[in-house]
Amino acid sequence: MRRYRHRDGSLRVWFGPEEIDQMAEEALHRAGLLPRLEAPVVDVEGFLEGYLGADLDQYAPLPHDVLGATGWGEPLMLWSPKCAPVVRLVRQKRTYGRAN
Repeated sequence: MRRYRHRDGSLRVWFGPEEIDQMAEEALHRAGLLPRLEAPVVDVEGFLEGYLGADLDQYAPLPHDVLGATGWGEPLMLWSPKCAPVVRLVRQKRTYGRAN
């Protein structure tokens, strides 16, 4: 993890891909959802809602060039350790900025 100051003056953190993989694997293990050879699937919705306590909006009205967004509280991208994540997804596959 690396801390840095954003150009707006706020303090931010950056995680490398290996750190993110390790954190995800540990969280899936703690939630009892780590994939196995005989069941190589992760119940992503169950993990987000059940384990993380996230508010999952599967039909969010997002811009056409955005497939999903995660934030903590409102507005999106603000972080607070006291808030559960808010996850907004587009259920339809999109190509070239249009819903299919």
